[in-house]
Amino acid sequence: MPLDLESKYTGAAARDYEARRIGSAKWEFERSSVEAMLPACETVLDVPVGTGRFLRLYQARGIAATGLDVSPDMLQLAGEKAPATLIRGDVLTHELGRQFDCVVCVRLANWMGRDFQPLLDRLAGLSRRWLLMSVTTTAGPSYVRHTGALILAEDAAFGAMGRAGLREVAKRSSKQKGGDMANIVLLEKA
Repeated sequence: MPLDLESKYTGAAARDYEARRIGSAKWEFERSSVEAMLPACETVLDVPVGTGRFLRLYQARGIAATGLDVSPDMLQLAGEKAPATLIRGDVLTHELGRQFDCVVCVRLANWMGRDFQPLLDRLAGLSRRWLLMSVTTTAGPSYVRHTGALILAEDAAFGAMGRAGLREVAKRSSKQKGGDMANIVLLEKA
């Protein structure tokens, strides 16, 4: 991964992760979008699972959840939310040995930098059919925010999805500060 996300989300950063975000418009947009757009399925891989914010949703729908994250502190917090198989590892390199009906990937794509296409290829390979993901895009050229997140040009982001063998089924978008668009996209393997 281009950024050291494992050390970024440890200790207090992990413990305070949700408290710093709950109530924000983007957090609520992501929550309501995943809840509305999650397809009917029996198994889901949530990557990065983080604090497990969607684990209760999967449990309520009877979906067997597996969560993957590089941060042991985030995995510990996720384990307190709901039953799930939790695995420490990097999505690009950790061998899971199976596919899932749906892969949910919220708040990772824009941190991947040049690894965005490899991430999409990997997620498509881990999914039997569905990928539900977030990606923030811009109408102009791609750029890097001061936080290090890569904001992709919309055509670049959706072109990469097509190259990964994914087709858009549904999309919800929310305008962010500065005019960027937060998108939650339901993709199906073509």
